[in-house]
Amino acid sequence: MAYSGLKEELGLVDPMWSSHPSEWRRLCTLWLRVDSALGRTGRTDLSIQEINDLIVPPDIIAWMLRTQHSQDHPPPDGGFGDVWTTFLSRLTISEWETTSDIIKEMWCRPGPTGVVLFLLGTYWQSEYSGTGKSWYTNIKRVESIFNCILANPAVYVLIFYVRIVS
Repeated sequence: MAYSGLKEELGLVDPMWSSHPSEWRRLCTLWLRVDSALGRTGRTDLSIQEINDLIVPPDIIAWMLRTQHSQDHPPPDGGFGDVWTTFLSRLTISEWETTSDIIKEMWCRPGPTGVVLFLLGTYWQSEYSGTGKSWYTNIKRVESIFNCILANPAVYVLIFYVRIVS
Protein backbone atom coordinates (compact mmCIF):
# COMPACT_ATOMS: atom_id res chain seq x y z
CA MET A 1 0.00 0.00 0.00
CA ALA A 2 1.35 3.41 -0.88
CA TYR A 3 1.62 6.06 1.79
CA SER A 4 -1.10 8.04 0.02
CA GLY A 5 -3.59 5.27 0.84
CA LEU A 6 -2.33 5.21 4.42
CA LYS A 7 -2.91 8.93 4.76
CA GLU A 8 -6.59 8.56 4.07
CA GLU A 9 -6.96 5.39 6.12
CA LEU A 10 -5.34 7.04 9.15
CA GLY A 11 -7.27 10.30 8.89
CA LEU A 12 -4.20 12.30 7.89
CA VAL A 13 -6.08 14.33 5.29
CA ASP A 14 -8.87 16.85 5.68
CA PRO A 15 -11.59 16.97 6.80
CA MET A 16 -10.55 14.28 9.31
CA TRP A 17 -7.11 15.81 10.00
CA SER A 18 -8.50 19.15 11.14
CA SER A 19 -11.21 17.57 13.27
CA HIS A 20 -8.73 15.73 15.53
CA PRO A 21 -7.16 17.23 18.66
CA SER A 22 -3.73 18.86 18.47
CA GLU A 23 -2.26 15.91 20.41
CA TRP A 24 -3.12 13.67 17.47
CA ARG A 25 -1.52 16.00 14.95
CA ARG A 26 1.68 16.18 17.05
CA LEU A 27 1.77 12.38 17.27
CA CYS A 28 1.43 12.08 13.49
CA THR A 29 4.30 14.52 12.98
CA LEU A 30 6.43 12.51 15.40
CA TRP A 31 5.53 9.30 13.55
CA LEU A 32 6.79 10.80 10.29
CA ARG A 33 10.16 11.52 11.95
CA VAL A 34 10.32 7.98 13.36
CA ASP A 35 9.35 6.32 10.08
CA SER A 36 11.97 8.37 8.24
CA ALA A 37 14.66 7.56 10.82
CA LEU A 38 13.84 3.84 10.66
CA GLY A 39 14.02 4.01 6.88
CA ARG A 40 17.71 4.84 7.21
CA THR A 41 18.37 1.58 9.08
CA GLY A 42 17.83 -0.50 5.96
CA ARG A 43 15.12 -2.56 7.63
CA THR A 44 12.23 -3.43 5.34
CA ASP A 45 8.56 -4.32 5.68
CA LEU A 46 7.72 -7.38 7.68
CA SER A 47 7.18 -10.65 5.87
CA ILE A 48 3.84 -12.44 6.13
CA GLN A 49 5.37 -14.87 8.65
CA GLU A 50 6.78 -12.01 10.75
CA ILE A 51 3.39 -10.28 10.77
CA ASN A 52 1.76 -13.50 11.95
CA ASP A 53 4.39 -13.80 14.70
CA LEU A 54 3.75 -10.31 16.09
CA ILE A 55 2.21 -9.97 19.52
CA VAL A 56 -0.20 -7.14 18.76
CA PRO A 57 -4.01 -6.93 18.71
CA PRO A 58 -5.56 -9.29 16.12
CA ASP A 59 -7.26 -6.42 14.25
CA ILE A 60 -3.83 -4.85 13.68
CA ILE A 61 -2.44 -8.18 12.38
CA ALA A 62 -5.41 -8.55 10.03
CA TRP A 63 -4.96 -4.97 8.79
CA MET A 64 -1.25 -5.54 8.10
CA LEU A 65 -1.94 -8.77 6.21
CA ARG A 66 -4.66 -7.15 4.14
CA THR A 67 -2.36 -4.17 3.51
CA GLN A 68 0.29 -6.57 2.15
CA HIS A 69 -2.32 -7.86 -0.30
CA SER A 70 -3.78 -4.40 -1.09
CA GLN A 71 -7.14 -5.35 0.37
CA ASP A 72 -9.51 -3.26 2.43
CA HIS A 73 -9.95 -4.07 6.09
CA PRO A 74 -13.19 -3.72 8.02
CA PRO A 75 -12.98 -1.40 11.00
CA PRO A 76 -12.60 -2.88 14.48
CA ASP A 77 -15.57 -3.06 16.82
CA GLY A 78 -16.29 -0.56 19.59
CA GLY A 79 -14.32 -2.57 22.12
CA PHE A 80 -11.05 -1.93 20.33
CA GLY A 81 -10.15 0.98 22.61
CA ASP A 82 -9.92 -1.33 25.62
CA VAL A 83 -7.87 -3.87 23.65
CA TRP A 84 -5.52 -1.11 22.50
CA THR A 85 -5.10 0.32 26.00
CA THR A 86 -4.33 -3.13 27.40
CA PHE A 87 -1.79 -3.79 24.64
CA LEU A 88 0.01 -0.47 25.17
CA SER A 89 0.00 -0.78 28.96
CA ARG A 90 1.81 -4.13 28.73
CA LEU A 91 4.70 -2.80 26.64
CA THR A 92 8.02 -2.26 28.42
CA ILE A 93 8.28 1.45 27.65
CA SER A 94 10.18 2.32 30.84
CA GLU A 95 12.75 -0.36 30.01
CA TRP A 96 13.15 0.96 26.47
CA GLU A 97 13.84 4.42 27.89
CA THR A 98 16.99 3.11 29.62
CA THR A 99 18.22 0.55 27.06
CA SER A 100 18.57 0.38 23.32
CA ASP A 101 16.44 -2.75 23.03
CA ILE A 102 13.49 -1.12 21.29
CA ILE A 103 15.20 -1.39 17.94
CA LYS A 104 15.13 -5.19 18.35
CA GLU A 105 11.33 -5.25 18.39
CA MET A 106 10.03 -6.89 15.23
CA TRP A 107 7.60 -4.03 14.58
CA CYS A 108 10.37 -1.41 14.85
CA ARG A 109 10.49 -0.85 11.10
CA PRO A 110 9.38 1.77 8.62
CA GLY A 111 6.54 1.36 6.18
CA PRO A 112 3.04 -0.05 6.28
CA THR A 113 3.92 -3.03 8.50
CA GLY A 114 6.07 -1.28 11.09
CA VAL A 115 5.64 1.42 13.69
CA VAL A 116 2.62 2.73 11.82
CA LEU A 117 0.71 0.15 13.88
CA PHE A 118 0.88 2.60 16.80
CA LEU A 119 -0.66 5.37 14.75
CA LEU A 120 -3.29 3.01 13.38
CA GLY A 121 -4.28 1.66 16.79
CA THR A 122 -4.51 5.13 18.29
CA TYR A 123 -6.55 6.38 15.35
CA TRP A 124 -8.90 3.41 15.56
CA GLN A 125 -9.32 3.99 19.26
CA SER A 126 -10.43 7.56 18.66
CA GLU A 127 -12.69 6.68 15.74
CA TYR A 128 -14.41 3.61 17.17
CA SER A 129 -14.11 4.00 20.94
CA GLY A 130 -13.77 7.75 21.47
CA THR A 131 -11.10 10.12 22.69
CA GLY A 132 -11.60 9.78 26.41
CA LYS A 133 -9.04 9.72 29.19
CA SER A 134 -7.49 6.41 28.06
CA TRP A 135 -6.99 7.78 24.54
CA TYR A 136 -5.01 10.75 25.86
CA THR A 137 -2.98 8.40 28.07
CA ASN A 138 -2.30 6.20 25.04
CA ILE A 139 -1.17 9.20 23.01
CA LYS A 140 1.48 9.80 25.69
CA ARG A 141 2.48 6.11 25.66
CA VAL A 142 2.91 6.12 21.89
CA GLU A 143 4.86 9.39 22.06
CA SER A 144 7.18 7.72 24.56
CA ILE A 145 7.66 4.75 22.23
CA PHE A 146 8.43 7.04 19.30
CA ASN A 147 10.85 9.09 21.40
CA CYS A 148 12.65 5.91 22.52
CA ILE A 149 13.13 5.01 18.87
CA LEU A 150 14.42 8.46 17.99
CA ALA A 151 16.84 8.34 20.93
CA ASN A 152 18.32 5.06 19.70
CA PRO A 153 21.73 5.49 18.05
CA ALA A 154 20.96 2.74 15.51
CA VAL A 155 18.56 5.02 13.63
CA TYR A 156 21.40 7.46 12.96
CA VAL A 157 23.87 4.96 11.53
CA LEU A 158 23.93 5.10 7.79
CA ILE A 159 24.40 1.83 5.98
CA PHE A 160 26.86 2.01 3.12
CA TYR A 161 27.21 -0.80 0.67
CA VAL A 162 30.61 -1.02 -0.93
CA ARG A 163 30.96 -2.78 -4.21
CA ILE A 164 34.43 -3.94 -5.02
CA VAL A 165 35.12 -4.25 -8.70
CA SER A 166 37.96 -6.56 -9.65
